[in-house]
Amino acid sequence: MRACHVRTDTLFMSERRSTCGHGQRSDACPNLEQAGMIAAPFLLSPYYKSCIWGGNSLARLYGKRADIPQLGETWECSVHPSGQSTVASGCFTGRLLGDVLSEYPSLLGKENELPILIKLIDAQSDLSVQVHPDDAYAISREEQHGKTEMWYILEAQPGAQLVLGFDRPLTRQLVREAAERGGLGRYLRYVPVKRGDAFLIEPGTVHAIGGGIVLAEIQQSSDVTYRLWDYGRKEKDGKLRPLHIDSALDVAVLDGRAIKPLYRHPACSGITEICKTQYFCVTRIEAKTAAVADGTEYSGTLLPTEENSASVLLCIDGSGELRAERDNDRNAGSCSGFDSRDSISFAAAIGADDTYQAPHSALSFKCGDCIFVPAGNMRLSLTGACVCLRVKF
Repeated sequence: MRACHVRTDTLFMSERRSTCGHGQRSDACPNLEQAGMIAAPFLLSPYYKSCIWGGNSLARLYGKRADIPQLGETWECSVHPSGQSTVASGCFTGRLLGDVLSEYPSLLGKENELPILIKLIDAQSDLSVQVHPDDAYAISREEQHGKTEMWYILEAQPGAQLVLGFDRPLTRQLVREAAERGGLGRYLRYVPVKRGDAFLIEPGTVHAIGGGIVLAEIQQSSDVTYRLWDYGRKEKDGKLRPLHIDSALDVAVLDGRAIKPLYRHPACSGITEICKTQYFCVTRIEAKTAAVADGTEYSGTLLPTEENSASVLLCIDGSGELRAERDNDRNAGSCSGFDSRDSISFAAAIGADDTYQAPHSALSFKCGDCIFVPAGNMRLSLTGACVCLRVKF
């Protein structure tokens, strides 16, 4: 039985527009290489997904669409066929991210495709107990990648907890019987969480997000999920939600190992690497900066870059500006994220206080915004009072 692409929830596509910034048609965007244009960072608009366990926290906390009932997920950066995000700034505005990256593969650098998917998740009630396969199993059975994922807790109500594996070694037969009879809960390992905690969920880890939790999920670009137990929950038509017990048992780790947190939120600022896997690297960046009195200079947090690697920024607190400079683009126009009338070059006086000359234009963002940063020899800095997760791949 093919159990990926679980379609038991109502799906809402993000709005698509036929224009390409400043009223241009999307097919009028220039060839970046031929025109010598700057591939600057640009904002993304998410794909929206209503879920049986969703709520209103994504609208309340991050200004996401409030007209969608039980909004459970926003796919902030995605080119997956199940739901793509849309470019929301620059001359590619309104185009699907996947179409832009297919037309301009140099934006991805060394990668042939976008290997990650970034979500915001609001669990008003418990998610199903589920498990994801690794690449080998998923490719052979589902023709998709497997799913390694990382969770960063954004909000947790008192007593909120995750399910992370089993609390003792179990046999396949015992797990099957417990899942079929509705008694699996007694064997699960429950882990209390607080805001700022982070966990790596590797393939084979039986897991669930408990009610009262809002989190950011960074994962492989995959939609393969095997549902092991769902508390006897029913769909709107009165039928039980389907389970995928056979496939789940094929891939589940049953040895009772404990899953330790990657990160417990400390009282510190700066740049902290939270998670590094073969698929992605996640860094927490906290910037606390402001303009000086005359408004011409800023204290900024310098972000390390790699010429052949793209990255994504997700703002999880506060607001700020992302500033970019390419050494060979000081006299070029700009396309993706900045108005072509503005220069995004700025003189970097790299000193002990990392102080920069303010550019004519910068990409402003707020809490909940997601920014795609194209590959290239680019100097980046964050200004403002904000916390971001940076995902490199």
